[in-house]
Amino acid sequence: MLNQTKSVDFPIELIFPGGVLLVDKSDVEGEVILEGAVKNVFQGSVLL
Repeated sequence: MLNQTKSVDFPIELIFPGGVLLVDKSDVEGEVILEGAVKNVFQGSVLL
């Protein structure tokens, strides 16, 4: 996978209608961290 984050200043704050998402780099190469508020919008079950 190509890493194209060299010209981006982290953290990045993304503003959506549902709230703010913070995107930051992880200490692990190629991984990112997503932070933001969460709420349960669906609940279900699966019969196996």
